[in-house]
Amino acid sequence: MKVSISMVSSRLRPRSLLLFFTIAIILAIAQTSIATLSLSEYILNSGKPTYTVLSSANTIFGGKFYLLNVKSQTWRGIEWNHKVGIYVPRRLVYKNHGVLMVTGSAPKDPVSNINNYALVIESIGAPFIILWDIPNQPIFGLREDALIAYTLAKYLETGEENWPLLFPMVKGVISTMDCVQNLLEKEQNFRIEKFLVTGASKRGWTTYLTAAIDPRVFAIAPIVYDNLNMPLQMKKQLEYYGTFSEQIKDYTKYGLTKMIAETDPNKVPEIVKAIDPFYYKESLTMPKLIVIGTNDPYWVVDSSQLYFYDLPAPVYAYVIPNEVHNITNQAEFFNTLRAFFVLAVANSLPEIQWKENESGMIVETPEELEYAKGWYAVSDTLDFRKARWESIDLEVQLNECGKKIVKFEKNTDKNLAMLVELRILKEGYSFSLTTIPKVFKRKGN
Repeated sequence: MKVSISMVSSRLRPRSLLLFFTIAIILAIAQTSIATLSLSEYILNSGKPTYTVLSSANTIFGGKFYLLNVKSQTWRGIEWNHKVGIYVPRRLVYKNHGVLMVTGSAPKDPVSNINNYALVIESIGAPFIILWDIPNQPIFGLREDALIAYTLAKYLETGEENWPLLFPMVKGVISTMDCVQNLLEKEQNFRIEKFLVTGASKRGWTTYLTAAIDPRVFAIAPIVYDNLNMPLQMKKQLEYYGTFSEQIKDYTKYGLTKMIAETDPNKVPEIVKAIDPFYYKESLTMPKLIVIGTNDPYWVVDSSQLYFYDLPAPVYAYVIPNEVHNITNQAEFFNTLRAFFVLAVANSLPEIQWKENESGMIVETPEELEYAKGWYAVSDTLDFRKARWESIDLEVQLNECGKKIVKFEKNTDKNLAMLVELRILKEGYSFSLTTIPKVFKRKGN
């Protein structure tokens, strides 16, 4: 059965100002014409989604599983379809809130894939949705970053507003929320009103942008997308590496990284404003759990310093030592995600503050702590991608207000990166949160 949905436009956050941009041929400066470039406008004018139920079955724990095909849109003449798995746990504690995980190309057996998350889902007690095929690919013979970079270059070449691939990627997430609401209301007699959205890499990028324009997103957990405030990020890559990371070579190929790095802060290109979550930060007021690997080769070790403190509270970091762009410690990630979801729903998120100074970090919290650790890595250069992170146990002290104080002081004159991990005990959950990494440069750098 094919179901049509007509509930998209009323939920988008309005954008009061139309964005104007310069249509440029790549690496050219000359202005040729003016047009609007708006993610919200694309979402509003890209049609209504439809879905088909491909299968439904009971889960191994007595819950219910649905597999959908969602048609989110037709983008530049190409129909976008997504496999969507919906797992309703047997122990359904939360009906108004759910978790939506955005990921890439669908596996051959989506049912078996989502069953890998069964224990996690049952422990959360909320509907858990996996959205595959963000983006649809291959298109034009390209996938992933190569495809995104190509579409950004085509936008700069043609000025056609629907070229940036992030737009249909966000549309895919919003369409899925529409379809999931419709399906569960009909099949399970409840309706998810709020979603925690999470996704990794370019799906983390998409997570930020979706949250900025759809108020159904009540919390986000973007993973390994440590690239907000793109102009400063590109400049910092040149400072630390002397060149742009090889991992973003698809963007360098079209001159995009160079163009962004050379951006005048007072004249940020409209394409950057349209796709960089940093320029939507006023709308990112929901709880945010930013998940990063310390050795992610896409970014520099302290990329988060360029945006973290500019995001509206509440915002948390979970920086995982010795992890790269693919987080392998899934058990700890989902443990923290579960606690973040439950505490965000209950409006009972932990309180953590920290200060950075020339000698290290001081962290303050009223929360009960299981332990505190200081993590650090040293490097002969500012390139920490292959540096090994080590930990030491930190003493937890009490101040005059009864709050816990954790100090982590640097003890080397080498290039040093450091962060503090707190193991928090709250409302029956034990989970880790961290500071963001701080780099202390060797004298003379």
